[in-house]
Amino acid sequence: MATVFGLRLCGPFQAAAFQQDYNAQIQTIPNTGQQITPLAPRGSRFTALNPGLSDFPQYAVGQAVTTVVSPDHRTLLILTSGYNVLNATSGANQGNQINADSNEYVFVFDITNKIPVQKQVVQVPNTYNGIVFDPSGTTFYVAGGVDDNVHIYDLSGSGWAERGGSPVALGHSAGVDDCDRVAF
Repeated sequence: MATVFGLRLCGPFQAAAFQQDYNAQIQTIPNTGQQITPLAPRGSRFTALNPGLSDFPQYAVGQAVTTVVSPDHRTLLILTSGYNVLNATSGANQGNQINADSNEYVFVFDITNKIPVQKQVVQVPNTYNGIVFDPSGTTFYVAGGVDDNVHIYDLSGSGWAERGGSPVALGHSAGVDDCDRVAF
């Protein structure tokens, strides 16, 4: 508790010291603005997550928060959670949210080869960090965040599809701000 209290008093100073230490580990390549991070594992790749939206084909989502690998180690799921909200950039609805495109996503990658291959993108209205495979690897579950539900996806011949009857309402009586009674 004393450490937390001390950090609160010294927060800006601690952050500045951390930033100096962190910057000392990064080398900037002259004239490009690119950085080399020596702590990244050899062979690591950075890949933008594009959900393939027809009206925003260049859109890359943010807030990738959780990953899970299937029990057979062949599939990687990446879950986003946060604020992937898209607004109309022109027309009568300019500046207004486009609900059909403002979702969270589960990116499905085949990881059987050296370079992962994106196979599918599943849209989820709301999420909050929770994703897990069942032991068979043929079903995965996604927590529905503020919607207080769980989405269930099954593997079919053509990919992953939400199970009939999903999402399953959890029926918690506590609100998001009532942390003493929330159970998950």
